[in-house]
Amino acid sequence: MDIRVKLTEGMKEYIYKIWEKMGNEDGTEYDVALENYRKYLLKETAKNPEDVSVICQLAGVCYLSRKCDGIEILETFLKKNFDILTEDEKFRIYFDLAYLCEDMGCMEEEAIDYLEKAIKINSNNADIYYRLSAICFHAKMYQKSLENIEIACKMSDETKYSYGCALILIQNKEYKKSEKILDNLLMEGSNNIKYHFYRVLCEIYLGNKDTGNIEKLLEKIKEFEMLEKTDYEKYLNWLTYEGFKTFDEDVIKDLYYLCGNYEKYCKYAENVNFNLEANYMAPYLYSLKQLDKFEKIDKILKEAEKEIFQNIEEMKTDEEYQKDTTEEELLEMIEDEKQKLKNINLVLKKILNTDFKPKVEIFMFFENECWLLDCPQHLIIDEN
Repeated sequence: MDIRVKLTEGMKEYIYKIWEKMGNEDGTEYDVALENYRKYLLKETAKNPEDVSVICQLAGVCYLSRKCDGIEILETFLKKNFDILTEDEKFRIYFDLAYLCEDMGCMEEEAIDYLEKAIKINSNNADIYYRLSAICFHAKMYQKSLENIEIACKMSDETKYSYGCALILIQNKEYKKSEKILDNLLMEGSNNIKYHFYRVLCEIYLGNKDTGNIEKLLEKIKEFEMLEKTDYEKYLNWLTYEGFKTFDEDVIKDLYYLCGNYEKYCKYAENVNFNLEANYMAPYLYSLKQLDKFEKIDKILKEAEKEIFQNIEEMKTDEEYQKDTTEEELLEMIEDEKQKLKNINLVLKKILNTDFKPKVEIFMFFENECWLLDCPQHLIIDEN
């Protein structure tokens, strides 16, 4: 994110202290630095209640410390001072609000609304369209997502925009177009595992189910895993899939399932924790059926029953559960566990008695980075 924010000299001192303490293994000093900055900002708010930098920084600190609601702080300030704010100030607030709403995980519509308001003020930044595209994508508004990423791509040739476009095209089943973009990206970044992964996925969706491509992908992952010790930043850049989770066998196994290679899929699925969720277990159970491994299916079902009954017994007898939950909450948790077992039995019955084949969904993840303008950890200070 290349948008810079204006801070007073007093704010800068606290920010530099936070940056200094961020890398410490003991997080206590970082927490203290963050809390000191929060207290300073509260005092500044009392002195200068109309100062946008103060209120935006306070929202940023609250986001990191989880001590209060940054959305409420900004929305209240915006409503109270709307008529006296400059367009640049409104842009800054809208952008911060968009990030905070998206981070909630259940306020995508609000995040989209705030970004669209920001675009009306400043439409000359490709990253705004990229962020809007990403939020629309995860809200399953795929056409709107594509329209915005295409604008970002026209404004900038930065690779993350092309990469985002490739993901949206896969979601829209435009695999040939996505392949072309990924091929161009691989010419510039041949070591990026993400590009290789989605390139293989496109081939599978287009009908090429030769698992040799998956084997080559696994070899590349193993080859670059050594970078974790030698060049960690490059390692994260090349292998990161979801947030800071890197590509591993758990992700790769689903490619084997899509290719119909159930033996290879099961080999990797054996080591996966499905959290007793029927939807996640279903492809594994289906694959075992295809391999005529019915004894293994019975074993999995018995293990699931045993674990669920143990969970229920623990909820009923463990003092921590009794202390931290109400009776109503406890009953609801117990019912949820029972429902898990019912769901597993239902999906297994469907798999064994019909030709039902569970679907595997390959999730698409945009480049992960903090884009909260006023995040004390990641902000870019305007020194002018």
